[in-house]
Amino acid sequence: MTDELILALDAGTGGGRALAVDANGGIRGRAFRPWSYFEPPGLEVLGREFDPRAFADALARCCREAAAQAGGRIAGVVCTGQRQGCVFLDQNDTPLYGGPNRDARGINYTEEVEKALDEDRAWRTTGRWPPWIFLPARLQWFRHERPEIFRRLRRALMIPDWVGWLLTGRAVTEPSTAADTMLLDLATRDFSAELLSTIGLDREVLPELSACGERAGEVTLDAAAAFGLPAGVPVFVGAADTQAAVIAAGAAPGDATIVAGSTGPVMRVIDYPLVDPDKKLWTGCHAEAGLWLVESNAGDTGNGWRNYVEGHLGLMTDDLPALYARVEELAAAAGVGASGARAYMGPIIWDMAAMGMSGRAGFVTTFPPGPDNAGPGAFARAALENIAFAFRANLEQVEGVAGAASSVFLAGGMTRSPLFQEVVANVLGREITVVAEPEATALGCAMVGFAALGVHPGLAVARKAILGYPLTLAP
Repeated sequence: MTDELILALDAGTGGGRALAVDANGGIRGRAFRPWSYFEPPGLEVLGREFDPRAFADALARCCREAAAQAGGRIAGVVCTGQRQGCVFLDQNDTPLYGGPNRDARGINYTEEVEKALDEDRAWRTTGRWPPWIFLPARLQWFRHERPEIFRRLRRALMIPDWVGWLLTGRAVTEPSTAADTMLLDLATRDFSAELLSTIGLDREVLPELSACGERAGEVTLDAAAAFGLPAGVPVFVGAADTQAAVIAAGAAPGDATIVAGSTGPVMRVIDYPLVDPDKKLWTGCHAEAGLWLVESNAGDTGNGWRNYVEGHLGLMTDDLPALYARVEELAAAAGVGASGARAYMGPIIWDMAAMGMSGRAGFVTTFPPGPDNAGPGAFARAALENIAFAFRANLEQVEGVAGAASSVFLAGGMTRSPLFQEVVANVLGREITVVAEPEATALGCAMVGFAALGVHPGLAVARKAILGYPLTLAP
């Protein structure tokens, strides 16, 4: 069809990645760089930060590597990244602070922020509560604890917007990303002047609002040199990482998507901004116009699985693909029910009205323990079933608020495992449609990019061309 490629640039929770995707969904180049966070002095339990310069360098290296592999013309770039995380810049665009989605320093000023925002008003307006990890609470922390930084603040960018800014020098966002500032009015899909006034934040600090797929700008000369891209290549407004995966799934109003990544968002698409009256679940904007998402979350799903496999069983090998293949072979042999073993390895049933900061994890099994019921196969199978049951419970919560899902899609990195796909279908007890490519977020970005270029006339056509016919599994 064309040799044009879209480069998806993703600043995720666990690292930066770049994928060069062609119009038929072929991944022509890919690169990944892991990154880590540090605990600021005095915030060893709650605080997490990153060095924006180091993250930018990692993204640039990923971009150069993927582009060099691609063997085609990069015709456009679409940026995405983790939600809730943000970067502060001063008037000279010097980074002042980089905070990931898990930076909860704002909890120290929760009472003050909650009183100012007013819980019922903030909930009805933003679909978000409590404010611990969101921009208002972080700003309040800096106002009190680092006033010298707060005074210099001129831009507050969510991480996907910051990635776009690195390439274009323009600060542009869209509703699915902006919703996680906790300052966006769900109904109008615009920043709330009332909430901005309440927290004393000038509108100019936040990026310009646009729409997913609109042109954010072009790759600047400086960015071209750093990222290995031709100057002038268009950069299109993307989406938050989870919403990009929902785009890849093709979920329509009434459908639900389980994104089995590092964490486990469970989202049902709706066509009006419904909020949970019990305040357990979030409501956010979908990247597609006129659509919203009711969200629950199973917590540390992929993180828990990786920690078990690599942390407990990977000490004697550096061959991770072979390790995962062997562990899943043992888990399959353990059979349904994991020979009596049960895992509690991080997945949760989400309830933002009663969310705590601590928990316990581990395995239990029948007595007496032995190789069959306490070996790596049984525990691995138990961990997968633990994740699947958490997805089921969170999906049921979402359906209790937004109505039964017409279809259920499964996306994300854990879909690399056919066994995991099978376990989820069996535990849900219903047919699921699997997004065949585990890099669903990148493919969602590619769909946005090719639709924006006009290579495919709209997201529906782009989705069919890039993913083809999906895999459907029955329990």
